[in-house]
Amino acid sequence: MIVKSVDDIFSTKDIKIPNDEFQKIIGQDNAIRLVKMAVKQRRHILLVGPPGIGKSMIGRAMASALPLPKEQISVQYNPKKPQRPILRIERRDGKNQFEYNLKPIPYEMIPDDVADKLGIRCKQCGGYSEPSKDICPYCLNKKSSSRNPTFMYKFDKKRNFITKNTILDNGDYVMEIYFVDDDKVYKYQKPKDNTPIPDAILSRIDMDNYDRKIIVPFDRPLFVQVVAKTESEMFGDVEHDPYGAHPDLGSPHHERVVPGAVHEAHEGILYIDELSTMEPNIQRGLLTAMQDKKFPIAAKNTHGTGAVVKVENVPCDFILVGAINVVDLESIHPALRNRISGYGYEILLNTWMPINEENIYKTYQFVAQEIVNDGKIPHAHISALHEIIKVSKMIAKSYDDVNGLTLRLRYLGGIIRVAGDLAVLDEEEYILSRHVQEALRIAKPVESQIRSIVGNNWWKNLTIDYGNYVSDNRDVR
Repeated sequence: MIVKSVDDIFSTKDIKIPNDEFQKIIGQDNAIRLVKMAVKQRRHILLVGPPGIGKSMIGRAMASALPLPKEQISVQYNPKKPQRPILRIERRDGKNQFEYNLKPIPYEMIPDDVADKLGIRCKQCGGYSEPSKDICPYCLNKKSSSRNPTFMYKFDKKRNFITKNTILDNGDYVMEIYFVDDDKVYKYQKPKDNTPIPDAILSRIDMDNYDRKIIVPFDRPLFVQVVAKTESEMFGDVEHDPYGAHPDLGSPHHERVVPGAVHEAHEGILYIDELSTMEPNIQRGLLTAMQDKKFPIAAKNTHGTGAVVKVENVPCDFILVGAINVVDLESIHPALRNRISGYGYEILLNTWMPINEENIYKTYQFVAQEIVNDGKIPHAHISALHEIIKVSKMIAKSYDDVNGLTLRLRYLGGIIRVAGDLAVLDEEEYILSRHVQEALRIAKPVESQIRSIVGNNWWKNLTIDYGNYVSDNRDVR
């Protein structure tokens, strides 16, 4: 039986846990309203508040509201310049992006022999249709092809391109490349001089002939959490190989390209915990990534074999969710903070909520969520829930000096898990009030345990043992 009134609850089994991740977050109604707007409008967020009040939970809820990623990013061997791997962006809808400035040509403008080879023209009836269709929609026959002896061809159906060398009257020839992309046909005519074929076109016609490495796949988490102590972690790197790109011993340049957190969070949420602890140079780089929505991947070790490797314009269109304590706000780079506030929201999270029936039920819901997420402890009896409410009030009074219910939920969650372990040890069906009371005694910081033994001069004992003054942490247990 699922109930929504505190008077009808026998245990946390009776409490329905919402499917909506936002509804699992308690006591932050104003913040959730702003966060939902940020997801819809793709705005950046700065979450301000003490540890353990659900900042990362808000970030995960934001990620759950985003659509599936549309793009997959890979790097491919570049036969002309291996130290500059070719960037490829594939889309779920099949509209793959290649940076060539060509316009598709109408099927009717394609020479018949080329159209036959590309599977565009039906040899039986002469009708034109998409090359992805094997059966002609006009005569319902299978498309066939023939070879015109006037031209020389190189054709590979798998690669879906034709190189056509047209012989001129003076004995010279012009090389034309016809290739298919998303059922559209493009033509590139190579200049008579020795100008090389552009990388983007070369990657298209040779896409199955050269190795590639997927660095940001379609199927990926949309919540990327990072502390970002190093540039490599944030912006990617190129791994060192002592044998370099030696064909027999080493690794190809493109296989050593490693994406950073900004790239892995493309189309998703980049959650940075303790934003203020990032080095200034990393904060500046993050600002550039947020502005350009692209960031190159290059080697950070200038003495390694990957130092010459670089991939330009790697997409990184993410929503930044930064987490920080109030006292650390001044440590954020001014330009970065200005970017967040100018294109998003700064949100101060609540640390407590008023005591009323609705909020008591929300606290019960939080207990039920913690029990289900843990998966190893039994449900809590109503007597245990009453005891947890007492603990919640005690924490709110101690930390915030208010008569309310605490939202410092990591602290409260620890008490719930210890009480659950005690219930398992006692082989009880439910967590009972005595388990919560005992959990309060057990789950004490070491400083409090020492003080309970030697009294208020506990720190002197630590000075004798370690020669250092240890500050007294606030403790309500």
